[in-house]
Amino acid sequence: MKDSNINDVIAEMRLDPSLDMDSVEQKIKSGIEYEVDLDKCLNPATQTKFPQIELFGRGNGLKRRWANRIAREWDTRLVMRPCVADWEPLVGYEQYGVIDGNHRIYGAQANGLKSLAVLVYMDLTIPEQAGLFTALNRDRTTVSQIDQFHSDIVYGDPNALGVKEMLDKYGITVGGNVTRGNHLSAIKMLRDMYDRSPDIIDATLELMTDVWNSPTYTGTFQSVSIASIFSVLGSIRLKVRKDPTYKRIDMLRMKMVLARMTPVTFSNLIHAKTGASTVPDRYQGRMFNRYGVDVILDAYNERLSKRNRILHDELPGFSVRDL
Repeated sequence: MKDSNINDVIAEMRLDPSLDMDSVEQKIKSGIEYEVDLDKCLNPATQTKFPQIELFGRGNGLKRRWANRIAREWDTRLVMRPCVADWEPLVGYEQYGVIDGNHRIYGAQANGLKSLAVLVYMDLTIPEQAGLFTALNRDRTTVSQIDQFHSDIVYGDPNALGVKEMLDKYGITVGGNVTRGNHLSAIKMLRDMYDRSPDIIDATLELMTDVWNSPTYTGTFQSVSIASIFSVLGSIRLKVRKDPTYKRIDMLRMKMVLARMTPVTFSNLIHAKTGASTVPDRYQGRMFNRYGVDVILDAYNERLSKRNRILHDELPGFSVRDL
């Protein structure tokens, strides 16, 4: 436990002869850096301990996968200060409501930290806290996933380095306009896949470059193509693990099936199957992923005997949506 609290820190600031009163008040309004006990920080969305406080909406709490990644890659030196509100005037004792930074606080606690430097905002009503939460998230510049990927490579992030090694192996570039070779933009999806099953995404990229890395095709490996092939290979692998007697996929036949398409015609087949005019850029579209698997298996099963066919309904779920 600390010997002082945030009010003691403010009192010391007001007694500091090097600061005039306007400077002190400005510092208070813009948030005071202070190391708080983490067990005194509460997420207003998920806590019912203080029914007297009209809580503002904060979604469904933590995104566990993101929180666990922050915890796994924790580095106190590189963490932006979470923003909290002083709740002592509301509840009668030292307590802080988390405005922005729940995942960072989770990461700190998961790494055994009992306290963390935060920015404390004083004298805010609950509507003002909600407004600050909106402003912090609305005014923040969003870093593109491609820029984040390249930055993570320089930083030495294991996931980024592993994905880069895989892409380099198959001669695939990320983003940008290229006139030769294959490239992709769906780096967030690829990094999610790598976290879940690096061997399956490796097999997916190997298959795609074997089929489409030729003078007849230069262009983008679309997210729906990657997700669908990943799901087919992963589902069959999982099925065989559960049932060793299940039929194995004929990779030569699979290459021949995909060779009759390009990523563009593959997407067009999904359009025709779904009746949709476009395939969404974001890979979370479960319908498009499922239809992508159907397109592949329909072509694979063509002219095969019934006992050699691989049926979608026989396979366990193994889609990017499940990540």
